[in-house]
Amino acid sequence: MNLQHLSGTAGEEHRVVTSDMAISFIRGEEARVLSTPQLILAMEITARNSIFGQLPDGYDSLGTEVCIRHLAAAPIGALIVCRSTVQSVANRQVNFVVEAWHKDRKLAEGTHQRTVIHVERFAERLKNV
Repeated sequence: MNLQHLSGTAGEEHRVVTSDMAISFIRGEEARVLSTPQLILAMEITARNSIFGQLPDGYDSLGTEVCIRHLAAAPIGALIVCRSTVQSVANRQVNFVVEAWHKDRKLAEGTHQRTVIHVERFAERLKNV
């Protein structure tokens, strides 16, 4: 399968930080901010969604590598913007540059890799695991 047409594909998604996305181990509601795992999840979903519509029917992608630097905090109620751009494609691996913003402040930056899979074949293989 040739996925070179994905090179340069960009995506952007907006999310509001909710209480369930915030860290829970800090005492005091006013100090709770977007957790790193939730930030990474938002960036992964943005990357996935940016290429999903360009994949053949029956195909999707799975995250296989994440390298993120969490640079700044976003409080509950903040609107965050996640962006992804396909940097390169090698076989079924799609490599992204990802970032997240709150207003004019960069929250995170890094890279993310996804592997394109045929969903039915993948599910069939899982039966033998």
